[in-house]
Formats: sequence, C-alpha cells, structure tokens
Amino acid sequence: WAEQGAIPAMTARKNCAEGGVDVITTNQDDEPFTFELAERDYTVKPGETRTVTVPVAEDRTYDFTVLGADGFEKRFTGMLDCR
Repeated sequence: WAEQGAIPAMTARKNCAEGGVDVITTNQDDEPFTFELAERDYTVKPGETRTVTVPVAEDRTYDFTVLGADGFEKRFTGMLDCR
C-alpha cells in the first residue's frame, strides 16, 4: 500500500494491428492516477483500466518512460517486430 496517492498496475504489449505498443494501466486505488506518456497527460479513474497506444515503426526499437505523481516512473524498452 502507498502512503500517498494511487498505485497503478502498468504493462506493455505490442499492438501490430495499430503499429505500436499498448501501455495498459489499471488503477485499483480509490484515487485517480494521472501520468505522462509520449508528451501527453492521461488520467485513469479508480477501478478503471486505460490503454494508450504509442506509435512505433516496424523493426524499430522503443524506449519510453511513464511518469506519474509522487515519483512514479516506469520504463518500457524493446523492439516492435510484427512480421
């Protein structure tokens, strides 16, 4: 349990149909969770799940970090290889 703020569960998976990487955020806390990804802000309400697709070209590496309140930081790296 966090002393302060929401604690999300965050995962990433390739999304070949959309040409990118899906970042899936689930917020099981009782407070909204706001984060920054790809220079945009997103909010996940309590009890909800939100998916954000980050565009990545085929056979390209990706390296991005999700930033949230209270020092939350989650980094995702890999290569989009759909073919």
